Amino acid sequence: MTPTVAVMITTCRRPDGLRRLLLALNQQVFQDAPPSVRLVVIDNDADGSARATCDALRPLLRWPIHYGIESRRGISPARNAAITLALATDPDVDFLALIDDDEQPAPTWLDELLRIQRDHAADIVAGPVHPRFEHSPPAWVVRGRFFEPRSHPDGAVLDYAFGGSVLWRASPCREGGHRFGEHFGLIGGSDSEFFTRLHRAGCKIVWAAKAEVLEFITPERTNARWLVRRMYRTGNAGVLVARDLDGRTLRTHAILFCKALAWLGIGTVQAAVGLVAGKHMRVTGYRHIAYGLGILAGLMGRRFEEYRTAHHSAESAPDVSPRS
Repeated sequence: MTPTVAVMITTCRRPDGLRRLLLALNQQVFQDAPPSVRLVVIDNDADGSARATCDALRPLLRWPIHYGIESRRGISPARNAAITLALATDPDVDFLALIDDDEQPAPTWLDELLRIQRDHAADIVAGPVHPRFEHSPPAWVVRGRFFEPRSHPDGAVLDYAFGGSVLWRASPCREGGHRFGEHFGLIGGSDSEFFTRLHRAGCKIVWAAKAEVLEFITPERTNARWLVRRMYRTGNAGVLVARDLDGRTLRTHAILFCKALAWLGIGTVQAAVGLVAGKHMRVTGYRHIAYGLGILAGLMGRRFEEYRTAHHSAESAPDVSPRS
């Protein structure tokens, strides 16, 4: 049977990015019969600034586009609004997919996600998000490989997924009522918690190596301050994720505390080595120190609301968390 897919986009004051994304989705190609697709756009701007872009492109798009507004700031409320609108538009939709408004999918993106899902009987399929720099980054950024995505063999079974390029069965959201945790607010991390929770509930996560997406990296993100701050946020949000998944137990807190100390130690050594090895190593050390400090701040109840500003669409991409 031809599957039905709702491709969900949350956007906030990025008209050029949204236009680029919608036009790229319009160019999707399929080896076999194409799925039944509908586009769901949730505007996280209470003023509805994305409506004009959607209305202008509506006559050009091959698939219907459904537009809604979520006035509460934050990526998890916006994504939940997208799920609600997708299910209301088609209660029998088979799959939900997420892609961000600063990304551009390859022409075979959706076809590859569906191929892997079909071939591996997967419940969740994730793909790589590659950086595309709007301007040439500093040499130390390239050498440090700070924006390099995770990589796995095609069809690899995983225990995690993020929200930048992912497709999953709609049934856990429809029958099970699963949603992104809105208590994450403007911190981030709700996508990591959401897909890990589904995995622990028995959902199979599989990697689609050819379901490629480009993420456009602005010059403001290719500096040490942004990279260090993002790692601090990752550690800070990770505390909330761990508490949700494993409970507010002494064991959970002890593990997080030890993890923080370990990364503080690793980062200190790397920063010292970087005095000789170069800036890329120093920044790597600073990032790992920030990661540890973010965990400690989270354990003390402090939340770093990085996504209070309008750049919040990419919650976990690029993936800058330590490969531990």
